[in-house]
Amino acid sequence: MPFVAFVAAVALVAYVTVTWEPSDEITEYTMDCYADLVNGRCNGPAMALNPSTYKIDVASQRVIERTAGILTPCPNCVVWDRKNWSCRLDDGDLMFGFEKGRYWEVRRDEVTKKLSAETFHGRTFHVSKWKYILHENWKYLLE
Repeated sequence: MPFVAFVAAVALVAYVTVTWEPSDEITEYTMDCYADLVNGRCNGPAMALNPSTYKIDVASQRVIERTAGILTPCPNCVVWDRKNWSCRLDDGDLMFGFEKGRYWEVRRDEVTKKLSAETFHGRTFHVSKWKYILHENWKYLLE
């Protein structure tokens, strides 16, 4: 019985550690696909990229991105709450944000100059925190 209690305690600590986020931050998890993306899904091996955490300040309508320890203020933001906000680069070539807790981005196509939801490199895609963690911990067993 002590073993079961120990396993339950470890599982609870792991769950809380993975799911907890400060109330003013939200994180986007990105992967790079080594193959082609089909309907936003990778058809081959993928590599996890550095996650980006956004610190949200509703009162000042500010968003600050932290990726690999580098802090970058996001320009032209409209913030409703931690899970719903958007920002736009000054040149208008990129709009991004979160809607209902899901990351989104829209980029201007270099050829047509129209905005589209295609990803920056054409091979990057966004995943949930769980998929990101599972990939990082199990990728060598899956390849």
